[in-house]
Amino acid sequence: QTELELYQVDASTVRLSIHHRLDDVSDTLDYEFSYCPATPLAPICLNTEAAVAATNRFNATVVARRPVEQLLPAGSPLWQAAIADGDFVVTEEHLRQYCQITGNRLRYYAKIIDGAVHAPMDYLAISAVAAGVFGIMASPAVSSGKQLKFVQISSEIKLDDGADLPRVGDRLRCTLSLAGVFNGPSGVVLDVAGTVCNADQPLGMLRYQILYQGHRLPHSGCFQRENRQRFAVRLGSEMDAVALEAKDWFVGREGADVPKLAAGMDLEFCLDSTYFYETDAVYSSVATTGTVCQRLWNGRLVPVGSVDYASGRAVRNPVLSYLQRQQESATANNVVPLGNGDRRIGPAPGSSALAIAAPLSNVEYARVSGDGNPIHTNP
Repeated sequence: QTELELYQVDASTVRLSIHHRLDDVSDTLDYEFSYCPATPLAPICLNTEAAVAATNRFNATVVARRPVEQLLPAGSPLWQAAIADGDFVVTEEHLRQYCQITGNRLRYYAKIIDGAVHAPMDYLAISAVAAGVFGIMASPAVSSGKQLKFVQISSEIKLDDGADLPRVGDRLRCTLSLAGVFNGPSGVVLDVAGTVCNADQPLGMLRYQILYQGHRLPHSGCFQRENRQRFAVRLGSEMDAVALEAKDWFVGREGADVPKLAAGMDLEFCLDSTYFYETDAVYSSVATTGTVCQRLWNGRLVPVGSVDYASGRAVRNPVLSYLQRQQESATANNVVPLGNGDRRIGPAPGSSALAIAAPLSNVEYARVSGDGNPIHTNP
């Protein structure tokens, strides 16, 4: 519920008060406008500095539901900042309301298994709201009080392998941190990463990118962090194995029980990278560390080495460039044509235009995703 109140303070000043209440949270935002005849082109003036401080405080209370002092502090390094975590208990009534609001009026995605009501995977996003993901919009470290300039440009939810979907009665806790703050073509991009736990057991991860339009930050405060990046690479030849061993950032493990790199070996890289910016296109420093394992036929991972790379001024990350080249080469050399009878969407045979082949059925995808829409099952 929102109420507006406008009244006169004195002969040249009026005050606009915005009273907002949502559930048990309420606050008031005050703006004072003064008549200044000395500036005829802009006779109505607003104290901008006071308005920014009041707006940030208001949004911290209403949106993040915590005092502005608990948000990202101004003047502190953003890469060291952590966003306060939060938790909540899943209730059947809240789950019902969520499914209704998102359009799942029959609770198609809220499954009842062994008498317990399980929430859909995208319900994990609620835990990020409880942790104050949008509180960064009110932080004086990144915001100048123009909340309408913030636009959420992407969101990602991943469920950990073997983790069960949350169910009624579970207590979910989400811990958020800034994974990146950098200047994009249209403004500052805020990259927020979070982990969700259920009774201290890891459940999944969340990732949000929020654009602050028309705003820029000094490059000294910009950074980007990528954690748990996974790359699968097959060593196609002995030359590939020798080339990897020769990389100065690759550290092979020693020991009689450690497999030697060889042709045909499937490797899995799990990497953490941190970038600090000098300009929009140049990094002042790059660091990448992680593990390298051989993936056996049964899925078991055997450590064979590690990655340790650090550099000063750079325009790219050579570790990721190598892995991306290897993956692109493997994809180009392992194109598997679709079976006979598949539908083909595109121009007539012989045309140089791009053609797209689609499988006859998406039943397998539907079984994995739970998407039972017949339009999605049969293209």
